[in-house]
Amino acid sequence: MKKTFLLMVIVVHCNFFFSMSLTKDYQNIIKPDKHYIGEFFGGGIIFYLYDDDEGNEHGLIASLYDLSSSCFWTLKEISVPNCNSLWDGSANTKAILSSGIGKPDEAAGICDRYENDGYSDWYLPAIDEMKLLFNNRFLINKFLEEDNNPSTIGLVQSYYWSSTQNTASHAWYWDSGGGFANDGSKKLLSKSHVRAVPSF
Repeated sequence: MKKTFLLMVIVVHCNFFFSMSLTKDYQNIIKPDKHYIGEFFGGGIIFYLYDDDEGNEHGLIASLYDLSSSCFWTLKEISVPNCNSLWDGSANTKAILSSGIGKPDEAAGICDRYENDGYSDWYLPAIDEMKLLFNNRFLINKFLEEDNNPSTIGLVQSYYWSSTQNTASHAWYWDSGGGFANDGSKKLLSKSHVRAVPSF
């Protein structure tokens, strides 16, 4: 009797741990692995990742090449309302476009019109988003160079517009050669590059 009871206990425990093992394996199958810096995803390449308070993963993606190597922020000296965020490029870009500026050949308009691989939610990054992008330039450029795709181009030594406004006449840009943020004339600094970003 005791042997039968002991055998039943062992079987129950074995089944329990076996089912737990199967559950964990199944969870690994249905839950994809976490993203990583340099991953080709969402029509671009991931350059920043973070988890929110609930443990959900989010990140920032850069376009696979510069959308322009010579454009203005805008040709109008106008103070755009709600366009001074250091970190929310999406909100800045929407503010630029809703203000009546941001023409299709200007920095914000170029990003807004961009579409790749079915993704169309691109915007001109805020200055702190630009900093995060260039903090990971080594990995971004390495992956873009090694993907054997001539249409993907890494970040270059130049100026890159951000969507963060400074004054009515000036906006912030990232000086990738010097590695710092600076502000320049919206309508005179014409040699700035543009790299679009979406978030997820």
